[in-house]
Amino acid sequence: PMIFVSGDVAACEEAKRFIPGIATAIVKHANGRNSATSLPEKEARELIRKTAKESVSLTDKIPPYKVSLPAEVLVTFQRTDYCDDAAKKNERISSRTVRKTVTEIKDFMSLLPY
Repeated sequence: PMIFVSGDVAACEEAKRFIPGIATAIVKHANGRNSATSLPEKEARELIRKTAKESVSLTDKIPPYKVSLPAEVLVTFQRTDYCDDAAKKNERISSRTVRKTVTEIKDFMSLLPY
C-alpha cells in the first residue's frame, strides 16, 4: 500500500483525498508555476525521515489503492503543441487536454497518452 508521500502542499492534500490516513511530509509551498518556498534542506530531510519512519506502522492499516477499470485519464499540457502529438492517439477535449480510456494498467507508462 501507499503509506507515505512527501512534496508540496498540493501533492500532500491530493494524496490524502485518494488515500485516507496516508502519512505526509510537506516540504515546500508553491508560490507560482515555477517557484516554491522550501524548508531548509536539513529540516526537510529530518521531516521526511521522521514521517517515513512513522508511516511504516500504517502498512496494516491502509489498504492498497486500486483503480477501477476502465478508467478515464485526463492530461492537460502546458502548451497546445504538446497536446497536438498526444491528440493523434487520444481524444482531444480542449486545446491543451486529451482524454484516454485505460482498460488495463501494465505500468505507469500505460497511463500516459503517448
